[in-house]
Amino acid sequence: MREKSRHDNEPLAWLVRGGRDGEIESEALAENLAIVAWRGIGDISTCENWQALKAEVRRPIRRLLRASSPTGPAS
Repeated sequence: MREKSRHDNEPLAWLVRGGRDGEIESEALAENLAIVAWRGIGDISTCENWQALKAEVRRPIRRLLRASSPTGPAS
């Protein structure tokens, strides 16, 4: 079942960028790929299960959220 948008008559869409500055856009378009990467994620080869992988992926998100909070980074 298709999810509804905030306005039922508007389609939903996801935007996948080719890098922060479009540095991999040409390659992705030429190869018909959506290249997913995040520089803040470390080596995930040591993740032994889904929970460990989720924790590793969330680590840089938490750092970004703390850094962008109105009160500044947590001490």
